[in-house]
Amino acid sequence: MRDGRRLPPPSGFGKVRVGGKEMYTLETRESTIRIPAEYIRRGRRLEDHIDELAHDAFECRFDEDENFTLLTFDHEAVGRGKIIHGDGAIYQNVRFKALVFHNGQQ
Repeated sequence: MRDGRRLPPPSGFGKVRVGGKEMYTLETRESTIRIPAEYIRRGRRLEDHIDELAHDAFECRFDEDENFTLLTFDHEAVGRGKIIHGDGAIYQNVRFKALVFHNGQQ
């Protein structure tokens, strides 16, 4: 990975089950991040900012189904970002892989 993290070993994930349900899964997700104008400078690639901002936006958070995202990696910009008039930031769709903990209460 570009940010120095190692890929998790593929054999161990999705194998831990409680009551017939997987506790950990490796999922591909897509969402939007906001890249502030001050992050857009010469000398640094947009992909580096996407990695940093995606980690901050998605890791250690609960999603709408109350599953906990432990780790995100392999971030990839999808399409062109959008600039909102008066904001100055770029809103960029990002596809990434996430290691998710399912609490088993459903």
